[in-house]
Amino acid sequence: MVDGKKPQARFSSLVWIMERYKDHLIGIVKVVSSRKKITFTAGKVSVLLWIFLSFFISNTWAEEEWIVRGPYGGDIKTVALNPHDPQVLYAGTNDGKIYKSEDKGFSWTELKPGLGESGLVIEAIVVHPEHPKIIYVGTRGLWNKGGLFKSTDGGQSWSRVSSLEPVSVRTLKFDPQSPETLYAGTLNGVYKSQDGGLTWERKSQGLEHIEIESLVIHPIDTHILYAGSWRRVYKSLDAGETWHKVTVGMDLDSDVFALIMDPGDPDVIYAATCNGIFKTVNGGNQWVKFTKRHGLTNIRTQALVLNYRNPNILYAGTVGGIFKSVNGGINWTPVTDKSIIVESLVMDPEDPNRIYAGIEDGGILITEDGGKSWLRAATGITHTYVKTIVQDPKNPKTLYVGVPYDRSFGGIFKSEDGGITWIRSNNGLLDTNVEALVIDPRVPGLLYAGTHNGVFKTLNGGASWQKKSKGLRNLKILSLLQDPVNLNRLYAGTGAGVFKTTNGGTTWTPAGLSSSRVYSLAMDPINENILYAGTDKGIYRTDPEGMGWIKLTDGLIDMPVLVLTVKPDEPNVVFAGTRKGLFKSTDGGTTWEKSQSKLDFLEIGSITVDPFNPNLIYVGSVNGSGVYKSSDGGLTWKQIDQNNLKVHVRSILTDLQNPNRLYVGTSAGLYHYIPQTSQAKK
Repeated sequence: MVDGKKPQARFSSLVWIMERYKDHLIGIVKVVSSRKKITFTAGKVSVLLWIFLSFFISNTWAEEEWIVRGPYGGDIKTVALNPHDPQVLYAGTNDGKIYKSEDKGFSWTELKPGLGESGLVIEAIVVHPEHPKIIYVGTRGLWNKGGLFKSTDGGQSWSRVSSLEPVSVRTLKFDPQSPETLYAGTLNGVYKSQDGGLTWERKSQGLEHIEIESLVIHPIDTHILYAGSWRRVYKSLDAGETWHKVTVGMDLDSDVFALIMDPGDPDVIYAATCNGIFKTVNGGNQWVKFTKRHGLTNIRTQALVLNYRNPNILYAGTVGGIFKSVNGGINWTPVTDKSIIVESLVMDPEDPNRIYAGIEDGGILITEDGGKSWLRAATGITHTYVKTIVQDPKNPKTLYVGVPYDRSFGGIFKSEDGGITWIRSNNGLLDTNVEALVIDPRVPGLLYAGTHNGVFKTLNGGASWQKKSKGLRNLKILSLLQDPVNLNRLYAGTGAGVFKTTNGGTTWTPAGLSSSRVYSLAMDPINENILYAGTDKGIYRTDPEGMGWIKLTDGLIDMPVLVLTVKPDEPNVVFAGTRKGLFKSTDGGTTWEKSQSKLDFLEIGSITVDPFNPNLIYVGSVNGSGVYKSSDGGLTWKQIDQNNLKVHVRSILTDLQNPNRLYVGTSAGLYHYIPQTSQAKK
C-alpha cells in the first residue's frame, strides 16, 4: 500500500492515467515515427506506454525522504573491530544508531533500519570470532531496561535476544577458547551463554554489587574471569559460577569502567575507574593506584587499551583526553587535547600504532603513529546536535548551523552546497556552544552568533568572528532576534533577562526580565515595540506604551516556554511551544488556548511558519516524537515523519530554494525533508 492507496485503487488510477494520456502518447509516437522512419508495432506502443507510466509513477508516488546532511560527528559510545577483517569496524552511538566502516574508519555508513527500537544507547558491540556476519549489540535504555540484540547478516537486520531478560547490557566478551561461549556484563549481574546466545544463565553468586560495567577473561585458562562493578573488582575461578572480591588497595567507590589484561602475563591487569587507573601484578590480590606523581590525577577513566607487542605501552581514555604510558603505567603523558571526552578505545590487530577512539560529540579519532598525531574521522556519522539553522537569502545554497554542547568539535558549520559538505567556521569564536544564529537579510556575509560566552559577529560569512558583548557581562545567550526594519537593532535573550543593541552589537543595554531565563524572543511584524519573550517563568509581552513587560497568564500553565512565533500575516496570532504541548493566542497574547490534538503532551522545541504560505506551520518535538505540520493555520496537525525520526527536533527552516522542503536541526544532525510534492523537482 502506498500513501494509503489500496492496490485496487492504485490500479484503477493507472488505468485512468493510460486513458487520459493515450492520445498524447500516440501523437508522440506518430511524430517520432515520421521523423525517424521507425515502425511502431502494437507491442512497441504498449512498451512505450508503460515506460511513460513508470516515469509518471516514479514522480507522482515517490516516497518522501529524510536525508541526513551532517555536519559529521556525534557521541560514539563504543567502537569494535571485525576480527576477520581489520578494514571493517563498527561504532555505536548514544541514540541507538550503529555505523559500519569498511576502510579502517575513514568513512562510515549507518546500518539501516537499525535495531528497530527507540530510546536505546549502544554500550557494546562484538563480532563472532568464527562467523563475521554474526554480531551482538548490548544496549541500555533511556526509558526502559535495554537488552541484547543479534544480527546474522552483518548488521542489515537485528532481532532482540529474548532469552536474555530485558536488562542494561554494558559489556560483552567471547571466551577466547570456546567461541560459542559468550558473557554479558549487565546492571543485573553476569550472564553466560554456551550456545552462541540462544540460551542464557545468570552467573552472579558472590557478587555484592551486581552493576557490571566491564569483563576480562584469562586468554589460556578461561575459567578465570574478572568483573568490574560500580564499586568493586570481582574474580571468578570457575567460569563465572562463583565470584569473590579482589579490591585490596583500591578506592572504596571505584566504579570500574574497563579492565585489560597483559596477554603475556595474565596476572597483570589494569582497571579504569571513576577515580583513575589501578594496576595489579598478582591477579588482583593487591592493587596500586597511579596518582599525580605518575602524571595522572583522580580523573574518570573510561577506556584502556594495551599494546599486544609491547605490554609496557598502554593508552587511557579519560574525560580529559587520551594519556599514554610507555613503562607499564609508571608515567603518563597526554597525547590529545584535554577537552576531549573518550568513551572507547580499540587497537588495530595488525598494527599496534593504529588506535581508534570513540569520543563524545566528535565521532572517531584515529592515530597511526602511536598517539603522536590524531585524525578526526567522522565522515558519514551524523549524530551532531544542531540547535539552530540559518540560510543565506541571497544565496540559498549557503547554510550555517550552530552546534552546542561540544567543547572540541562544536561551534558554527557552514555549507555552500545545500548541506552536502561542511566546514567549521570558528575562527575568533571563543565559545563553541552556539545556541542562536541571525543572518542579516541585506548585508552579505553579516551574521550574529549567540553563545554561552556572549554574542559574536562576522562580516565575511564566518571566515572570522569578533566578540560583540560589551554590556552583556559574558552572559549565556539563549536566543537572538533582529528587527526586520532597523537591522542594527537586535535583542538577546540570556540567562539574566533581555538585552538590546541599537548599533549592531557594539554595545548592549538591559531591556528587562533580569530574573528570567529567556529561551525565545518574537516581534510583532507591524509594531516593532511589541515583543514576546518565552522564559522559564512563562510568557511576557512588552507594553506598547513603554511600561515594561506584562506576564501573560490567561489560559496558560505556569511552566517554561521554549519557543514563540508570531504569524506574519496575522500579528495577533501567536504560537507558544512548551514542555506540555502547543498553545495559541488569537488576541496578541491576552488569552491562550491549548492545541487539542496530537501535540497535547509533546515538548515543543521549534515552530516555523512558512514565509510563502503563512497557514502552513511546522512544529518539532524535543522528546523524540517527530515533526508535525498544519495546513490550516494550526487548527489540525499531521505528523510528517512517517517513520518517526526519534530524535530531538530543535529547529525547523523552510528551504528558500524550494518551499516544499525543510531543513530540520536535530540531536542527530541536520535533516533535509523532501516531501512527495517536491520529488519531481529534484
